[in-house]
Amino acid sequence: MIYFIQRQYKDLIKIGHTGSPVEKRFKQIKSQLSPEPLSLLASMPGGYDLEDALHARFRPDRYEFEWFRPTH
Repeated sequence: MIYFIQRQYKDLIKIGHTGSPVEKRFKQIKSQLSPEPLSLLASMPGGYDLEDALHARFRPDRYEFEWFRPTH
């Protein structure tokens, strides 16, 4: 599954994928960035290939690693 998680303070969006339930991965990321508020924006079917394609599509907006600035 592909997921999109937004950080409130830095207004960044993580594009990632997981083989686990998205809610489980969301809780893991929340615990890593605690106490920063996060929102699970969306999820969709997909794996590494789609994640790579999305990272390439939004490369100009990359902040660091899998985090991107919001864009249209």
